[in-house]
Amino acid sequence: MNNVTQNRKVFIMRNKKAFTLAELLVVVAIIAILVAIAIPTFSSATRKAEEATIKANMRTAYAEQTIADLMEEAGQTSTDTNKVLGQTIDGYTYSFADGKITVTGTDKPFNGAYYDGTNYVMQSSGN
Repeated sequence: MNNVTQNRKVFIMRNKKAFTLAELLVVVAIIAILVAIAIPTFSSATRKAEEATIKANMRTAYAEQTIADLMEEAGQTSTDTNKVLGQTIDGYTYSFADGKITVTGTDKPFNGAYYDGTNYVMQSSGN
């Protein structure tokens, strides 16, 4: 390598700038804005997933109760029909009364939700 090429490399290395504090702060601010936008989206998705899980469990519990009622009418008994009814799953307890499945859960967003075999009522306690 000749002397001119070597001097040129040294010159470039000496004049290479690092990021300034202002540039770094701008990048941090942009990342903070993106995070602020993303957080509500994730909490909304979590709530929708919880609602879907509760609906599926209520539908299953209603089917269990229907099967148990049909077996009782036919004079048959089974000890293996209730997998959801009377159980506490993810903090929610599923029960059957007045022809509908009701969900109860202390300090849970869908406390009091119910399913009557046709309609879901996913009332929210404000959480």
